[in-house]
This record gives sequence, C-alpha cells and structure tokens, in this order.
Amino acid sequence: MLKTEALRRFWQVTITPERLQAELDRMASRSQAPARLRELFAALDNDPMKAAECLARPLLADRLIRASYAHDERLHADVGAVARREASELRSGVSLLRTAGVRTEAEWRRGHRGARSPGALELEPEEFDARLRGLRAEMGRATAEIVFDRPSPLREDETRFYVLVVHELDDRHVRLATIEWPKRPFDAWWNETRGNLTPELAGATFDFRLPAVAGTACADDTWTPTLQLLDPRYWHTAVWTGSEMIVFGGMSSVGTIYGDGSRYDPATETWTLLPETDAPGARQSHVAVWTGTEMIVWGARADGSGARYNPVSNTWTPTSTVNAPAPAWNASVVWTGTEMIVWGGEGLTGLLNSGGRYDPASDAWTPTAPAPLAPRAYHTAVWTGSQMIIWNGYNVHIGQLYGDGARYSPATNSWTPVSTAGAPDARCYHTAVWTGTEMIVWGGANEPAYDQSGGRYNPVTDTWTPTSLVDAPSQRSFHAAVWTGTEMIVQGGSFNVVAGGRYDPATDTWTATNPVNSANNGQGITAVWTGTEMIVWGGQDDNFLFHYDGGRYDPQLDFWHPTGTMNVPAARGLHAAAWTGSEMIIWGGSGWGTTAPGARYDPATDSWRTVSTVGARIYAETAVWTGTEAIFWDGGPLGGRYNPATDSWILMSTANAPVGGPGYSLVWTGTEMIVFGGIGTDTVAKRYRPATDTWVDATTVNAPGARDHHAAVWTGTEMIIWGGFINDGTIPTGGRYNPVTDTWTPTNVADSPITRMWPVGVWTGTEMIVWGGYEWLFLGDLGDGARYDPATDSWTPTSLVGAPTPRIAQGVWTGSEMLLWGGANDSSGGRYDPTTDSWSPTTLVDAPPVRIGGRWSTVWTGSEMIIWGGIIETQQGSRYCAAPGNGIFADGFESGDASAWSLLLP
Repeated sequence: MLKTEALRRFWQVTITPERLQAELDRMASRSQAPARLRELFAALDNDPMKAAECLARPLLADRLIRASYAHDERLHADVGAVARREASELRSGVSLLRTAGVRTEAEWRRGHRGARSPGALELEPEEFDARLRGLRAEMGRATAEIVFDRPSPLREDETRFYVLVVHELDDRHVRLATIEWPKRPFDAWWNETRGNLTPELAGATFDFRLPAVAGTACADDTWTPTLQLLDPRYWHTAVWTGSEMIVFGGMSSVGTIYGDGSRYDPATETWTLLPETDAPGARQSHVAVWTGTEMIVWGARADGSGARYNPVSNTWTPTSTVNAPAPAWNASVVWTGTEMIVWGGEGLTGLLNSGGRYDPASDAWTPTAPAPLAPRAYHTAVWTGSQMIIWNGYNVHIGQLYGDGARYSPATNSWTPVSTAGAPDARCYHTAVWTGTEMIVWGGANEPAYDQSGGRYNPVTDTWTPTSLVDAPSQRSFHAAVWTGTEMIVQGGSFNVVAGGRYDPATDTWTATNPVNSANNGQGITAVWTGTEMIVWGGQDDNFLFHYDGGRYDPQLDFWHPTGTMNVPAARGLHAAAWTGSEMIIWGGSGWGTTAPGARYDPATDSWRTVSTVGARIYAETAVWTGTEAIFWDGGPLGGRYNPATDSWILMSTANAPVGGPGYSLVWTGTEMIVFGGIGTDTVAKRYRPATDTWVDATTVNAPGARDHHAAVWTGTEMIIWGGFINDGTIPTGGRYNPVTDTWTPTNVADSPITRMWPVGVWTGTEMIVWGGYEWLFLGDLGDGARYDPATDSWTPTSLVGAPTPRIAQGVWTGSEMLLWGGANDSSGGRYDPTTDSWSPTTLVDAPPVRIGGRWSTVWTGSEMIIWGGIIETQQGSRYCAAPGNGIFADGFESGDASAWSLLLP
C-alpha cells in the first residue's frame, strides 16, 4: 500500500480497483505456468479480494512506481545537470580523467584466432560487425566516420546518464570507454521515502472476480516469447482499439526493418507481442487503421501485401492483392467506417497519385478515381465523415513542395479541388487532424526551413483560417498530433524541440504542454488518443537515439506518465542466470558500460520484478543456485549471494578467493561451489562454502592443465572438466575432481573428440555429453560430440546423422535428452537422445531471432528451456517446451534445478 500512496502523492497515479482487476485478468490470461498460478490462487483461498491485494497490487504498484521514478527529471535533476555539464566539457577536450563519472573500459576483437587478451571480448565476425553498427548508432554517427576520443551525445536510460568514447577502431578491433553518471538507485530512494508515507484507507468496496486461468501445460516442441519489449524504432504505425495501443513495424538505428508488433495496455502498463503466424512481412513507413474490430496494415512492401489483425482472436488474416493499389511508402490513409482508403506515396518506380479503397468485409479493393493532384508523398489525409481530404506533400525527386489538395468522395468516386486562397504555405512532414467541422494543418517543413504556422480548413465553405502564432510550439517537422474532441495536441518532431502545445480552435489559442518528464522522442514517433490521454511512443531524437519508450499525456492534469518498461531488464549479453524452481534470475552482463540491475522473471504471473541493488555486485557472468540463494561470480575476487525470498544480498568473502579472467567454470555440489580455470591463469581450483563464507583450495595435483572456456558438469560425486583453450597444447585432456577425497583423476584421451572452446556440456545421470564448440587453429565451429562414461573412463561419439550444423551453442539436459539451441545463422536447434543415439530438430515456428557466439543465458525449468538476452545486446527471450522425462538424477536432484548448479560461462 505504501507504493500505491507514493504513486498518488508524487505522480498523480491512482491504482483503482478496475486496474487491479485488469492486472488479475492479465495474469490469468497470460500465465506461462498456469498450474502454479492456480496454486497461488488456491493458497489465497481462491478469494478474489485477496488475490487482488496480495498478488495484483504488489506487481502493479512496483511496475508503475519504478517506471515513474526512472525518468523523473525532478528526482534526477542534480545528477543530470552534472552529466550534461561534464559531457559538454568532454566534447570541448577536457580529459576523461577529470570527470566525476564512472569510467569503464572495453575491448572487442573480431574472431577467436590470433593474440589473446584476458579483458577482450572475442566476437564472431557477424557479432562484431553488427555490434559495430550499433556502436555507430550510439555515437550518433550512423554513416559518418567515428571521431576518436570524442564522446557520443549524452544518453539516458532508467539507471544512468552516459557517453561513449572510442579510442581505437579498425576492421578487427575496437577499444572504447563508457563514462556514466549513475542515478540514485530506486531502492535507496525508496528506503528513505517510505517512512514518510501513510497508506490511504480503501474507499468503497469493489466486486472483484477471480478470473479463470487460461492454458494448460506447454506443448512439446513449441516456442513462446518471454514478457518483453519491442526493440527501439521509428517509422512504425500505431492504432488505438478502445483499450490498447497496437504498434507494428518500423526501422532500427542500423536499418533493420521490423515485422513484429505489440499491444500496450495502459491499465496494467504491459505489452503483449503480436503473433508471428500469418503476420505481414517486415515494413516501415507503411499505413495502418483501426476498423473497430481489427487493425489493417498495408503498404511499404514490393509485393503490395497487407494483413488484418484481430486482437480478440490474436490472429492475422492476409489482405487480398487483387486490384490493390501500387505498392507505396509514406502514403496517406483514412478509415471511413466501412473502408480503408490509401492514396499517394512513393512507389517502386516513382511517386504516385493513385489509390484504392479496401473493404475488409469482402476482402476486396476498389481503385479510386484519378486525382487532380500531382504525384506526391509526405502529404496528410483526414476523413470528414463523407470525404477524404488530401493536403500538401513533397516530390523528393525534384525537390517540389505542394501547397494544394483535394477532397475525395467515395460515394461518387470523385474529387473536388481544395481552395488555396488563404491556405498555409506549401509544406511536407506536417500533421493534420479533423475536428468534426474543420481540418487543422500545422507545422512541417517548407524546405529548407521549418514551420510553426498552420491553418484551419472548412470544407463546407471551402475556406481557410490561419492558426495563431502566439504561444505556438516551436517550429518542427515529423511530429505527431491528435484531436481530443476540443483541442489539437502537438508533440515531438525534429529540430531540437523541447515541448509541445495544445491548440483550441474555438478561441484560436495555444497552451504549452508541460515539458517536465515529457516524451521528447523526436521524429518518426506515433501518437494515439485514448479518450483521456495522448500516448506517444518510439521515435528517433536529435541525438540519433532510438526509443522503445514513450509517454502518456493527460491534458486535464497537464501531466506526463511514462509508458514504462515492465521491469524488463536492460538489454545485455554475457550475463548470469539461475532458475530457482519458480523464477529465472538475471544479473550482470555486458552492455554499453556497466549493465543496469537484474530482474526475476516469474512465468506464473508472466511478470518481471527488479532485483535490489543494495549491497550488490554489479557485474557477473555465471551463477549457481544453492536451493535458497543464487551465487553470482565474475572471476574474482568479488562475488555476491542473492536471496530472492528477502530480495537482499550478502557480499562474499575475498579471503583466499580466486582471481582469474573470463572462461572459468562453476558447479554446485549441494554444499559448495567449485571454481576452475579462466583466461590468463595458472591452474586454479577453489571451493566456496556459503555456510561459513569461506574459500578453500582444491588440490591441483594431477589436475588438468590451465584452460578456459571448457565444459564442466557435476555428477553427484565429482566435477568433470574437459576441453577448452588449453594453455599447454591441443591434446583433448580433462579431469574428474572428487571434493570428498580432494583428488583428481585424468579423463581418458583415447577416442575423445578434438579439443575445443565453448563446448556444450551436460550430465545425464550416468554420462557427460559434450558437443559443438570452436576449434581455434584450423576448423572453426564444430558440429560433433561424444559421451563420456566415468564408470568405464571411455568415450562414445554422438551420431552425426541429423545433428545440428556446426556452432557455438548452449544446451541443457531435460531428463531424457540433451537440448541445444542457437549459435548458427538461423534459429535452429537440436535434441539428442543418448538412448537411441539420435537427433531431432527443434521447431523454427515462433523461434527467437538468431543468436551467435554463445553469449545469451539458458536455464532449464523442468519442462522448458528459457533463453534470454545475448550479443548483440537484446532484452528479448523465449521459452522452448520439451516433454520432460523422469527428471531425477542419481544424486536426487530434480532436473528443474540442473541449469542452476551446472551453469558454465559461455
């Protein structure tokens, strides 16, 4: 209740009973572990009031308050001022050493051959190239050359302000620094603030209802995405359904064109991805309308395709291409109540002045009559109730702006020119809204200048009235505008805009919108009107920062609320993950500088919760689950133990702790964590005992030679080490360590696979299976493997028939199969059955995007493999269902805990 009160007091956000019911409904309809959610409801006596207060309110309040806190300019004003001043000083030549910001150095190398550096991140060629494109975008230099030792534009995310500085760059190597000014952590602010709050007593009662939990156990060989956000983008589309905003398509900072979308529910501040099945192809600068029951997407594809999305059935239906208009980009669109009318735009061979009417009831197109207008794009269109009005536009090929327009009547399939007497200047990239009696045109570009003028057009009298310039928003183009019923609200745009404005045509007056916490997302944004709020999302700002966030503007309160990020952890790779039995914990990893805090994903409620940072270690690459705590470790000498029950950390002792580079391995024995190996170290073997918070040496007598990026498993009595980059040669050696006797036994080399880095390693209960990886001298990625039986100290090769293509994959043991995924230039994977020595592929249907290089995380839940994150940095993940076997190991551990106590550094 304290967070509910804080939201009301500081951000004018009220958690109404209706919002709590919506959160309950969301959980029940989207639960990814329905049996467990039913158990949670049963534990609350299946009482809807208890479920609303004990399940829905904590999740909803935490989601809302963290989103509100993260970007509140009032709370972060001091650190923001320091960041802006010092970033400006850095651009003027001040030394990096003189800043108060936290400096982090990083180095990337293309490929795995050649001289090795313990601190360098070795990337696959595709990873390196893609990450370099992302770096150029971050530097604000998408096409131009990066200037060495000159900082990027100042960036801001949920936890910090930061700049990047590139020191060295060539086609195989990058060295850079991140300077960041951390915001005050939410937990620190909350611990200080909560004592001053008194929860408000509940008012009138509400008739909560307990929703039926949808779904059953997952279906074998299927993928389901985790709760996630869309990637940053612009030139997408957005429509309002009456309860949700649906976003589709768009383009990224590096030119990736998207074919995905998501539904945003402002009641619960959550996003739901649209299905991929039958979805239209990737596109940007297309058009979309809402019909009352469906979203229609069309255009910006050479094949002239489109599709209708029904949010009730969550399905796509392709639109007919028979008699469809010529494919077009930057066309205009209106919805008449029965038809979608598209007109103009940039075609495959030039500009268009043609269009078509699409009737979704009959899935049929009808061409519009020829228009009395020159071909154009970047024009606007509004629907009056009986006519479509086209105005302005641009011919980019000849640099011609148009200051004319026409009215199209579908009833007569005829056009009527619009008067130009008293009309606004010719322009493009402007906006137009319909008030019910007039079309208001405002802003845009009249090349090479920008405009802050506008005009109101009355089609009954065919006359124009200029809009006032007094207190009008600053000049801009590529902005967004909505009509509220009484006012036009303008927001965003290019040309260094700060705030928007509200225009009242009844009084011909402007009122500035509140600039505090406003969504200044730049150009290529979308905006929809909900009936009470304007929602702005996406876009590219003047610092070339692409957005996956936005804001909701309430004109009654003149107040902005963020759209929120659902507590989804920041994009990253090389992070750690652990499965607790009910949640996946993500922590640490690599992003642009110090990675933001981690989070816990609960499939039962399909929700993320941010992990406390109080007393935490920020960076970690590996983790083990002890049964009550996750131990996160990054090579030493520091590490931390996280208790999800109390959301608290204990720093681990550094006395006698190992100090090594990346590439070490961890296993959990049931009482100890054993650490072995790492880049740039002699043979290192240590045991950590959480019960006493002590490190003890493991003997290195007869231990395998120093190595990194090897396989390691725990058998129940021994840790088995095999392969890796071996410091003293290429012989495929390994060893078995018994912690009870503190002794090593070498593994047999006869019939062993060739040595390799990054092999997958799993324990079946009787054998260790290793597969795939990278041979650094001659062969590159590998596609073979073998089974090692410690009882006979012997190797048996795994079948090559039907095996996945060579790759650096990740894998888990399901109880009956080794499950592999990723590492190739597609979204494929494989399942290996050691009983029959046979392979079967994992489905490509709804599979997550390609990941290469092994830098994502993988956990096994007992029935599903969850993959998340990766390099190139992403905050997306997915769950793969594999029908579980008996799930019990020889030592009594359940397979659901396997990934937690035998995780390896990728």
